[in-house]
Amino acid sequence: MSKPASKVLVLHGYAQSGTILSKRMGAVRKACGKDVDLVFLDGPHVLSPVDLAETFNTTEELGAADASASDVDPALKPRGWWHPDPERKKTKGIEASLIMLRDILAKDHYEGVFGFSQGASMAAVLAALVRTTIRQQIHISDHAWDPR
Repeated sequence: MSKPASKVLVLHGYAQSGTILSKRMGAVRKACGKDVDLVFLDGPHVLSPVDLAETFNTTEELGAADASASDVDPALKPRGWWHPDPERKKTKGIEASLIMLRDILAKDHYEGVFGFSQGASMAAVLAALVRTTIRQQIHISDHAWDPR
């Protein structure tokens, strides 16, 4: 009997989606084969054109193909794990992402988490919180953090 695949959460970068990152990581997915199940998530914040204009100077920087494709396919809508403020000192909406990830971790077991860009920052926060919960329960706003 074969061993079940290890599950790894994959968190996209700012202005991407799980679908976009999955397509860009085709070679990695192929190399993982049936041994690793990469679970691509979508950040909870759908970004508006105003959000994108505040962050990116040109459509090339965003990826013009991705930007225009999102009009046709909802899975390609640009998303984020939080909204940065103009000074890039605050993470507006990170609580919603943490609550979403807490709920996902409560439902299933994952061997690891991989993130790209903003998703990598979110993965680091997630890993720190999961490690901390071994000793104590963390509170995010009014919601207890306990992925068990």
